Amino acid sequence: MDWPKAKSFIIIALLVTDLVLGGALLGPRLKEDRAEREAADNIRMYLEEQGAELDCELPSYSRRLPVLFVSFGAQGSQPSISGLSVSGGALEYKGIPVVVEGGSSELPVVDSVGASKGDIRPSAYAAAELAGDLLAGSDGDLSGLRISDVYLVYWLYNNGSDASDTAFPYWCFDTDEYLYYVSAYYE
Repeated sequence: MDWPKAKSFIIIALLVTDLVLGGALLGPRLKEDRAEREAADNIRMYLEEQGAELDCELPSYSRRLPVLFVSFGAQGSQPSISGLSVSGGALEYKGIPVVVEGGSSELPVVDSVGASKGDIRPSAYAAAELAGDLLAGSDGDLSGLRISDVYLVYWLYNNGSDASDTAFPYWCFDTDEYLYYVSAYYE
């Protein structure tokens, strides 16, 4: 048997197999990316038709994020959790800020990170949900709504108690008047 030829044949067969498998894995992802871009374009046009202005891109994060289990009023420092940082007096998990609204003005302590992770939906889907909610509470138009930024945060509302709570990923829509938070998890 001619081993150098056999070795070359096996290497070529493995490379072709890798290309086929790579295409099978990459194809659906490219299709999903295209669908997300089309959804972002469609919601942008819809918002503009309803009188809203969108001065930013609608980001899409194809990632999975856990929830954060936090507590308030705890003494001591943040536990050593991978990806957790305090930057400029703000708490972040893997670069995503933790936003606390409500009664507590103190920085929460992250006790632990959820064991399972949820898929993050594109912000275009959250923008459509926000538009629907705003239209339901208005006269059927979004005139005057100007969205200047859209970004991912961990959000929770604290009623001022020292109890533990859970921060979930949310899309934050920064407008001239308010910050709107819409769940980033698929529902």
